[in-house]
Amino acid sequence: MELTGGEWEVVTETSTYIVDVDAMTATRLAGGAGSLDGALVPRFELRRDGTAVPLWAVPAPVVGRQCDLLLDIRGDGIATLRRTSLVCHVTQLR
Repeated sequence: MELTGGEWEVVTETSTYIVDVDAMTATRLAGGAGSLDGALVPRFELRRDGTAVPLWAVPAPVVGRQCDLLLDIRGDGIATLRRTSLVCHVTQLR
């Protein structure tokens, strides 16, 4: 799915990302929908959870697949690639 402007909620098995395409930021929140196959999924907190971080490229999440996010996590202009757990659903917020 192409995220074209506005703000989107991308829910994965283990986390939720709020992707603001207009501001080019992504905010990760620990906790997601759980496993697509019903198995228990551990919950992990990551550096900068809850903080909007610069997004270098707009992701194209697909339900049932992992999603790659290219972020400036450290704030030093060096990209960090974050690969999510499987995407469960994507919703446009605004």
